[in-house]
Amino acid sequence: PGVDLHHLEPGLGVAGTVVAVPAEIRWQDLVTWLYFFVFFAGLIAVFFIDLDHYIVPNQITYLLIPLGVLGSAGLWYAGGNVIHPLQSLLGVACGGGVLLAVAMAGRVLFRRDAMGMGDVKLLAAIGAFLGAWPTLLLVLLLLLFRLLLLLPLLRSRWA
Repeated sequence: PGVDLHHLEPGLGVAGTVVAVPAEIRWQDLVTWLYFFVFFAGLIAVFFIDLDHYIVPNQITYLLIPLGVLGSAGLWYAGGNVIHPLQSLLGVACGGGVLLAVAMAGRVLFRRDAMGMGDVKLLAAIGAFLGAWPTLLLVLLLLLFRLLLLLPLLRSRWA
């Protein structure tokens, strides 16, 4: 009761600004945060399962694809900071379609499965949350990264 903390208010305001604490939190922001938290949790789970067992489980991708599309529709109409539902659908088509084309081309060229369908469904799920252009950019970056990893191997083979 005898302590006056009124002089500390400007400092607290600056600290709040530095750590980006909003003045008020809307319910749409909390639900959007939960939406992306589930997405990243699914990706982390797929990462560790794939690392141990070399599979991408359908239980996770079959959950993430409709959650991404329906969640973006609901949150977009409610005013959440997510992509448009049509962008989400286009992301599913682009993400899954690009890897499906690569898998089919690998099957024709190598006469065996070059890629599992779990990867196709995982990229479709990523497309549901990110949209078409970020998903296509991700595919491009992954291909470039893979090429950088393979160059030393190819170089030693040809030398």
